[in-house]
Amino acid sequence: MSHAMARLWMYWEHYGKQKKIEFNNRAIRNHKSNFMSVNGKPLDRVYTPLKISKTTQFKGLNLCEYKKGEKHFVLIFYMKGHKNNRKFTVGRFNHNCPATRN
Repeated sequence: MSHAMARLWMYWEHYGKQKKIEFNNRAIRNHKSNFMSVNGKPLDRVYTPLKISKTTQFKGLNLCEYKKGEKHFVLIFYMKGHKNNRKFTVGRFNHNCPATRN
């Protein structure tokens, strides 16, 4: 196996099996991310996909969690003909909101 294939396999093993979390307050509040990359380097933020149907207007919605504990909702999408994906912050998850303590 070539070096490039080995790196691709490591990447898939780490991110391909990433567990989606439910789109509700309790699941988001209790979710803790792993901030270590495939190479063992620390990450500043981690994107976790949310379990939402792909046929809804929320397709591509992810939870972005920072090391400090902040959580933001981010929309990630790809444009045809472009190499990189685009990320737009949609909003912030408020841990202290009374509605999220259920």
